[in-house]
Amino acid sequence: MLCIPRYVQNTSAAWVTQAYTRGATSVSSIWLANGLALGFLLTAPRSRWPWLLAASLAGNVASSILLGDAPGLIVRGSLLNLAEIALAAWPQGRSRLDLAALAEARNFWRFLVFGIVLAPVASGAVVAADAYGFAGAAFLPVWHSWSTGHALGMASITPVVVALRVDRFGGLFRREKAWPLLGGAIAVVGVSLVVFSQTTYPLLFLLYPPLLLVALRGGFAGTTLSVLVVVGIALFYTEMGRGAFVLLAVAEPAARYRVMQLFFGSLMLSMFPIMVSIAGRQRELVALEAIKNQLRVLAEYSTDVIILTDAKSRLLYVSPAVREVLGFTPEEFLQQSYLDRVHPDDVHRVASVLNETAEWRRLTHVYRARRADGQEIWVETQTSQFQEGAQTGRVVTLRDITRRRQAELALERANQELASLVWKDGLTGLANRRRFDEALASEWAQALRGGYPLAILLVDVDQFKLFNDHYGHQRGDYCLVTVAESLAAGVTRSGDLAARYGGEEFAVILPHTPVDDAARIAERIRQTVTLLRVEHRGSPYGVLTLSVGVAGATPQVGGSAQQIVRAADEALYTSKREGRNRTTVLEVQWSQGPDGVGTLN
Repeated sequence: MLCIPRYVQNTSAAWVTQAYTRGATSVSSIWLANGLALGFLLTAPRSRWPWLLAASLAGNVASSILLGDAPGLIVRGSLLNLAEIALAAWPQGRSRLDLAALAEARNFWRFLVFGIVLAPVASGAVVAADAYGFAGAAFLPVWHSWSTGHALGMASITPVVVALRVDRFGGLFRREKAWPLLGGAIAVVGVSLVVFSQTTYPLLFLLYPPLLLVALRGGFAGTTLSVLVVVGIALFYTEMGRGAFVLLAVAEPAARYRVMQLFFGSLMLSMFPIMVSIAGRQRELVALEAIKNQLRVLAEYSTDVIILTDAKSRLLYVSPAVREVLGFTPEEFLQQSYLDRVHPDDVHRVASVLNETAEWRRLTHVYRARRADGQEIWVETQTSQFQEGAQTGRVVTLRDITRRRQAELALERANQELASLVWKDGLTGLANRRRFDEALASEWAQALRGGYPLAILLVDVDQFKLFNDHYGHQRGDYCLVTVAESLAAGVTRSGDLAARYGGEEFAVILPHTPVDDAARIAERIRQTVTLLRVEHRGSPYGVLTLSVGVAGATPQVGGSAQQIVRAADEALYTSKREGRNRTTVLEVQWSQGPDGVGTLN
C-alpha cells in the first residue's frame, strides 16, 4: 500500500515536468520528480527506503512509457534518476528530518552539496555522455540543462515535501502570521505576473523584495513554495512567448531555458542562506523564549524569594514569593532598601556580610527579618556576586527557616543543659571535679605559653561532719550551697573558675594571678563566710568557718599543674593543723631534680 501512492505521485510529477518543458534537448527545465522522491526519503526511516526508491523507479518508467520514449532510454534514464536520488539522500544520516532540522546548518549544507550540486552534476555528466554517444548531441548543453533542471527540482520541491510531510505548513496560517504572509504571497504572485507577462522591460530584479518578505514571514517552507510559484509562472509565460527571458537576444528556445535555469539557480542559492540564517535566528528566539518561560516559572513558583540588587544593595527585582515570606507585594518591597527589613540587632552583621561578598562571591548567612505585619522571623540567604558586562550586583535567595531555627535553638539549649549536667555539680551549681580538671589542664597550657602566673585555692568547710551530724543532711546541703555562693561571689573575673572538689572541699582556679593576690581573694572569701554567722555548735568558733590553702607559680617546662594543686593541698592542711578558720599561702619555686624534672621546694 505504501508503493501505490508514491508510484502515482512520482509518475505524475515525472510526466508533467517532461511533457511540459521538453524542448530540443529532450530534458526538463525543472525536474520535480526527483525532488519529490528525495523529500519522501528524508522524512522516512531507512527501513522504508527500498520501497520508496522502487516507487520512484516505477514512476519514471511509467512517465517515459506514456511519453513514448525508446526502451533503452527508459531503462538508462530511470536508473540514472534512481542513482541521483540515492546519492542526494544518503549523506543525511539515519535520522528522519523535519523542516526545522533541514534548515539547520549541518543538514542544509549536506542537502546543498549532495542534493543540489553533486548528485545533479554527476547524473548530468552521465546523461550528456550518453546523449553524445548515442545521438551525437553536444555534451555541454545537455549536461547544463539536465544538471540545472534537476538541481532546481531538488531545491524547490524537496523542502515543500518535507514541510507537507511533517505538517509545517499549518504554522504558516496562524493568526499572527497569516496576514503578513498573505500580503507577501500576493506581492510575489503580482510581481511575477508583471515580470513575465510583458515583453517590454527585463524586470527580474523586482522578484527579490517580495521573496525576501516571504522569507522573513514564512521561513523555509513559505520561501520554497513561493519560489516554486514563481518558477511555474515563468515557465508558463515563457512557453507563451512572453516575459523577461523572451527579451534575450537568443533565438533558440533551449538557450532561453538554460538562462532561465541559471537565473532560478542563482535565485535559490541567494535565498537559501537567508532562509537558513532566519531559521537559525528563529531557533535561537524559540530557545530564548523557552528559557525566559522557564526562568519566569522558577521565579514565580519558587517558595524561596529571589532578589536582584545592584552593587550598592539597591533592589532591582524580587520574585512573587516575597508575598508569602515577608508579607509585601513585589512593588512595595522594591521601594525599600535591602537592609530595611533586617532586624535592628542584625543590621550591622548583615551589612558586613554584604561587604564580604565582594571578596568571596558566594556566602550563606542567617539572620532575623521583620515581616510587613511586624512579626520577627529567621531567614537564610545565599548571596552571590555577579558581573555581566559593565553591570555588577548580587543575586540573593531568601527562605524562611523560622521553624528550623527554633528547633536548632531548642537543640542548643538542650545541649547546654546537657553540658551543664556533665560539667556542673548538681547541688551547688558550681563546676564539678571533671570540669575543674579539664579547665586546670587548659589554663596550665596557656599560662606556660604566655608566661603568666597561675594560682589555686583549696577550700574546706571546718568541722563539716559534726555540722552534718548535728543539724542533719538538709542543713548540711544548705551549708554547702551557702559556701558555694560565697565562692562564686568572690570570683568575679570571666577566666576564674570555682568548683566543688569533693564532699565539703572546694577549689578555685585563678589565671593571671600572683600568689599574693590569690591570698587576698582567699581571705576575702573566708571572711565573707564567717560574717554570715551561720550557727555551728560543733565548731570552737560557734559559727561556720573555712580553712583555705593557697599556692601559685609561673608554669615552666618540666613542671605540672598537679604540683601546684599538691602545694595548695599542703597549705590547706597547714591551716587545719594550726586551728582552722585561716588562710595559708605556699609559693611554688621550681628547681631541676636529678632526672631533669621540675620539683617543688
